[in-house]
Parts: sequence; C-alpha cells; structure tokens
Amino acid sequence: MFQRLRRRHPGWGQYARVGQDRTAAEFGAESGAESGAESDAEPDGATGGGKMVSELSHDTVLVAERSFDVFETVTTRAAPLVLQFAVPLAIFVGVGFSLVVLRIELIKGAPYIASHSRKFAVLANGVDKILDAALDAVKGTIFVVRFLLSLASPHRAKPEVPTWAWPTTNITADEVVSFADAITACSDTKTTAAVKYITQYAGNAAVCPLLRAATPLRGINTTLLPAFDWLAFNYTPGAQDPATGLGNCRLPEDYRDAVCAGLQSGHILLEIMIPVAIGVLVFVTLLAPVFMLTVAAGKLQWTITLDTLHLLKKL
Repeated sequence: MFQRLRRRHPGWGQYARVGQDRTAAEFGAESGAESGAESDAEPDGATGGGKMVSELSHDTVLVAERSFDVFETVTTRAAPLVLQFAVPLAIFVGVGFSLVVLRIELIKGAPYIASHSRKFAVLANGVDKILDAALDAVKGTIFVVRFLLSLASPHRAKPEVPTWAWPTTNITADEVVSFADAITACSDTKTTAAVKYITQYAGNAAVCPLLRAATPLRGINTTLLPAFDWLAFNYTPGAQDPATGLGNCRLPEDYRDAVCAGLQSGHILLEIMIPVAIGVLVFVTLLAPVFMLTVAAGKLQWTITLDTLHLLKKL
C-alpha cells in the first residue's frame, strides 16, 4: 500500500519518512494548491498572446494609415504639382513629337536629297550667304546704337564694329550625298546609343585623361574603368582603332554619330527627359510619406516574424 502511494504521490512518502501524518484532506488541499498555481500560470500566456495580437493590430492599422497618407499626398499635392507644370510639359511633348516626325521625314527624304545633291548644295550655300548678311546687319545695327549713345554721352568711348564672323562654308554636291547617307544610316539608331554619344562627347575632355592615366593599373583597368565608358571615348594610351579612328582620347572624326544623336533628340526628350522631370516632381512630393510607409511596413513585418517565431517555439 505504501509503495502504491509513493508511486502515485511521491510527496506523500517524503512526509511519511519525517514522521508527519497527512490526512486525505490536507493532501487534497496541497494538490489543489499546486493545480491552482499551474492554472494561474496560464493567464500569463494568454496575456502574452493578447499583447501580440494587440501589437499586430496596431501595426496593421499604422500601415493602412501610412498608405492613405501616400494616396492623399498623390491626390492633393503630387497631381496638382504636375498639373501646375502642364503647359511647359505640353510644350516639350509637342517639341519632342515634332522632332520625331522631322527625323522620320528626313530619313524618308534622304534618297531624294542624294539624287538632287547639286540643287541642295546651291540651296545650302545660298542660305549660308543669307545668314552671313543677316549677321552683318545685326553688327551694323549694334554699331549705330552704340555710336548714338556715345554722342549723347561725351565721356563714353567711341564704339567699334563687332568682330563677329559667320563661318564661311562652300558645300559641295559630294558633301550633300555624304550627309544624306549619314541620315539613312541613322534609321536603326537606338536612344541609348545617342545618349551615350552625347555623354561621351560632353565628358571626354574632363574624364578621358583620368581614365587614360589609370589604364596601366592592374585590376582597376578591367573592373572599375569600364564603368566610365559612357563618359569618355576610347582612352587606351597611344592606341587607335582603325575602324573608328578612336584612341588616346581622340574625338570621333566622322560626324555620322553626331548626326544620329541629333536626329534622335526627339526620342531623348520624350523617352528620358520628360519622364525624369515628372518622376523628380513626384519623388520630391512623395519622399516623406513613402518613407513613413516603408518604416511602418518594416515594423509590421518584424512583428509578424517575431509572433511566428514565438508560436513555433511553443509547438
């Protein structure tokens, strides 16, 4: 009997060994106290679960509020800001489409220009002379105005005729044919290639000598320098590519790439410059709300991760 009691209630044998008599009522009271202590521990877990649910609900509401803030900013600030610049944007869009249409028509008309190269050469030289005469008229007008001002003010120095000169050109029929061939070759030019040529032409004088000086450095010339190819032409020291004529920071001798970049200006305006301008306006307006939304979403994700780990730990 004592063995059975020990197996069922280990604490009973301990008290029996020290000579304490335990009644059934006392033993029942002690067992009830232990079970009560275990049941008292359960609300702590329930409280922890309730706290997790509360934090999750709070973070979810916060994300919803930040999302509404972004939507409100778009409708009340970003959209009106874009509309405020609607007229300049519409003008630039119109100019861009006009340049695209001009490119298409020039490419279509290039064979005709080549077949009538003599007439177009005479026309180009005539326009050149007209512009030279117009510049001379402007210079004369400026001289007359300055001379009259000097008469009204005795202390004013006597004016001189401006020395501006219109570049004299004598376009030949062969040059017209070459120009028409260059226009025809631009039919497959991509916008990215045109932008690369423009950035290379603009940055070659400042960036190319630095890249050329760093070319002998091992590791850098094969990893870092190629990242700056869009800012400079061929920077290989002392070398020259026989196909392109480039090397040692030389500028391209052929004007075909320049013609193609000019003809692609409408696409550059419509595909890059205008979208970037709109994007900058929207980004500046939405920077703060989107940042707050990102922070709230990150906090919600962190709370969900912690709650998931807590639940997995309990399993």
